[in-house]
Amino acid sequence: EEQVEPEMFSIDLKENSKILMCSDGLTNMLEDAEILSIVRNNANIEDAARLLIDRANENGGKDNISVI
Repeated sequence: EEQVEPEMFSIDLKENSKILMCSDGLTNMLEDAEILSIVRNNANIEDAARLLIDRANENGGKDNISVI
């Protein structure tokens, strides 16, 4: 049976920082710079998540897309 090892790391967060967890269905459809721009330019994180998914689907949406 194949073993999967999680990748773990820690970072220092500044006030008002955001953490995006997403599947490769998003990152394979959008460039990092576009993801960053959408997250930074949308104060409401739910709006940002919806927009990220919409953009990924517009670019082909070839895989399931998860955004948390």
